[in-house]
Amino acid sequence: MENVLSKSDSNSKGLLWALLAALPLLLLSSAGGVYFLLLAILVCLSVFYVATSGPLKLSRIFDVPVYLTIFVLLNFGFAPLEALWDPDNMMVNLHGNLTIMNKALGFIVIGMVAFWLGCKLVERRTVQPRYVLPQENKAGRILAAGIILYLVGFASKLYLLKAHLFAYTADLDLYKENLANAQVFMFGAQLSTMALIMLGIEKFSGKPRFGISFLFWTVFASECVWGLISGMKSMLLTNLLAVAVVSTLMGGKLARKWLIGAVVGLIVVYPFYNAYRAVVRSQATEGVSDFSSAATALNLAMTVGADAEGSNDEWVESGSTHTLARLDLLQYFGAILNMGDEPKEFHGDAKLWMIPFYPFVPRLVWSTKPVLDDGTKFSVALGSTETSSTAITYPADCYIWGGLAGLIVGMFCLGLVAQRYTNSISGITSKYQVLKYSVILLTCFRIEEGAFPLWTEILKVVPTIFVIGLIAYGFPSRNRVKQAGMSQAATTSS
Repeated sequence: MENVLSKSDSNSKGLLWALLAALPLLLLSSAGGVYFLLLAILVCLSVFYVATSGPLKLSRIFDVPVYLTIFVLLNFGFAPLEALWDPDNMMVNLHGNLTIMNKALGFIVIGMVAFWLGCKLVERRTVQPRYVLPQENKAGRILAAGIILYLVGFASKLYLLKAHLFAYTADLDLYKENLANAQVFMFGAQLSTMALIMLGIEKFSGKPRFGISFLFWTVFASECVWGLISGMKSMLLTNLLAVAVVSTLMGGKLARKWLIGAVVGLIVVYPFYNAYRAVVRSQATEGVSDFSSAATALNLAMTVGADAEGSNDEWVESGSTHTLARLDLLQYFGAILNMGDEPKEFHGDAKLWMIPFYPFVPRLVWSTKPVLDDGTKFSVALGSTETSSTAITYPADCYIWGGLAGLIVGMFCLGLVAQRYTNSISGITSKYQVLKYSVILLTCFRIEEGAFPLWTEILKVVPTIFVIGLIAYGFPSRNRVKQAGMSQAATTSS
């Protein structure tokens, strides 16, 4: 009897292993199954990378390699599931073609392996917790620099608004005619974000001080108002993310409330922004060029949005649906693969060898300087209008530039740089390094950006931050860093 039971158990185990072995074949027998298999591989590799690159702490969400890994999982893995379950949600250009989606996801897996290899090549792990040098004796310089940056950014946005060149309120014809002038002031507008980060560093370091807190909240509120006027969700949500990043880096713990606020804020404001854009582009207003007209348009958008969405539940449901659709970047990659050689025309006259000097030569000097309007051309190719811009995404753009080899090289280089900046805030660091890291994380490492814009933005931002850091912070001497490291080590050991 025991022999029979033993034989039965053996047969059951054999059947179980046979089913497990056949599972990949069953999955591969359908396009949907292939997608889930590739997604499982991407998830497993992501977890393996995060687990082997440092401690499993929530605060590591804002380590650039982990940050980008999370966004790739979300944008290219999980968000597209809605289209997988309901083909009606797929882009018309894909015609329900799941095979092309699988191909795109397969390229993402390959690209992320290259990205992680780049990270591992320069990875510097340390058991020492992050310690930011105080630099109290330079508080006056830091605050003065922060206020000046904010005023320059505020004045730049005010000029753009009055000239009909600000964000989504811009007149496209005027923008094209004044491209050189507009881009200078657009870069100046970013300085107020740097001011917010700088003041945030002061607020979240040491004991709370009324003057610093007042300046911080004033700048934060002002930037949120500008984010609403802009009609661009990213401009508003960047402020919430900036505070979340700085608070996390300075405190060592994930700023959950700020991060949750950014996620919930995206869902809540989505229907409002859709209504606001419709109001700005319609004949209901004569254009937003000052705070009075902006207030009128914002109030009208709230009314239009409330009428369109109805109840609060319908508003949230609409926001959730639009947010999920906006997060799905895999379909854009699939659409590019479906277009064959056509996407190469999106780059226009831009060439990769131009990247090292492109950000530093003004259009007044370089009259034929290429215009980076890849997203607009992509929108037109998808059947939309020139008033919209569709994200090509960094991995897809690398593929456009050089095929599979271009994707691997581009993602590998991104991994090298991402890990290099993460190394700069491990162990003993300074407020300058936190400022530089936060600004680059928020303004440069955007997976929805094309390859050319991403690298030129990094080259443009780094020297700007260097000058700001030199003026506001100076640089701590090596002796001071060494002494701080010895002090921290002694404290930890005791």
